[in-house]
Amino acid sequence: MSYAISGRQNLFFMKSAKTILLVDDNEDDCHIFQQIFFDKCKEGMLIILHNGVEALSVLSTLDEVPALLVTDLNMPMIDGTELREAIRLNSKYNSMNIVILSTSPSCGQDSEMSDTYAKPCSMELYKEVVKGILDRFIIE
Repeated sequence: MSYAISGRQNLFFMKSAKTILLVDDNEDDCHIFQQIFFDKCKEGMLIILHNGVEALSVLSTLDEVPALLVTDLNMPMIDGTELREAIRLNSKYNSMNIVILSTSPSCGQDSEMSDTYAKPCSMELYKEVVKGILDRFIIE
């Protein structure tokens, strides 16, 4: 069974299920990602957060390292680059894949990221990009 959690709600902990953190301040993009997650992932947990401060707070409460963190670059408080830098300071998260999914022109390849994807303008193309991310990092 898959779960999605948005914002600062209670967290569900599932052993052996893959956890994804989605950090994006665009509600529409989060909703589409969530829909695709439920369609593709039979087990797992999606935690939706809207800025880097929330992401760091939630990461500190999790017992297990998430399989994947997908983040936008342009967000309030702490942006995607600052979030990545803060996460990489803790060696506990070295195994966590971090993916950039952003409309930012500075969304080029970053050696500290597992991969980078440009958010397409079309919602249909955006859905295909999200499916590709899940296929590459989560679906076995």
